[in-house]
Amino acid sequence: MATLQNCDGVLNDLSRNADRPAVFTLRKRGSETWSYADLDGCVDRLARGLRHAGLARGDRAAIIADNGPEWIAAALAVIRAGGVVVPLDVQLGEKALRHVFGDSTPRFVFTTKNRAERIVACAENARIVLLDATDQDERSWRRLLLKNAGALPKLGPEDHATLFYTSGTTGPPKGVPLTHSNLSVQIDAALATGLTSEDDHLLLPLPLHHVYPFVIGMLAPLTMGLTMVIPQPALRSARRQNPASTPSPTARVSAAPAGLRWCGARSGTGDET
Repeated sequence: MATLQNCDGVLNDLSRNADRPAVFTLRKRGSETWSYADLDGCVDRLARGLRHAGLARGDRAAIIADNGPEWIAAALAVIRAGGVVVPLDVQLGEKALRHVFGDSTPRFVFTTKNRAERIVACAENARIVLLDATDQDERSWRRLLLKNAGALPKLGPEDHATLFYTSGTTGPPKGVPLTHSNLSVQIDAALATGLTSEDDHLLLPLPLHHVYPFVIGMLAPLTMGLTMVIPQPALRSARRQNPASTPSPTARVSAAPAGLRWCGARSGTGDET
């Protein structure tokens, strides 16, 4: 197995699995599937659009939204453009949010329409980009998509890729930067376990602002060409009533022990394994 040196190996290989489903998302009404080709196209065009809109190498771009294919595309596009993605908890209070934005000074903030007003008040100097708006809205992420708009930077192992924040339970949230090398080591370790096969589906119930689901639940499956299954928050408790809502049996669940207990409680089984 080749050892990754930076996340370019993940980002540039998305098209290798072009026709395979990358993200299967359960919506309030129905479902949505993005293939690896869909994801790769969006990531490339958004990365070029971000560069064109002023995201320089090392600039930060925050994401505060629920899991979804647009969240994944935005995160990967920021990294591909040479920026640093800052995943944030949607439940952060105003005081913590102001602290995080003041500390990370993002150039862009990806969020949703129901959070936009609050974000504008807390991140005065950032450009707000909406992940759930149509292309008729000038703030829509789709308005940033560009084709062939200049070259993307070549990234090195020591370039920063992400900036995660602690929960702030013992004080103000603290930023923890991770380099491309840091992420690559974790991806390599996940691949070395041999726990999955190329036909597996991986259920991703944990919010992506945590480093564990970001790496083990998102980057590693993308590297292996797996399909991620994303339950929407409102649907997680309803899966017991509609067990046929997933595309096929889910072979792996990306969750910490507390997350597994949560899933067991929600399903009524109490099973933690």
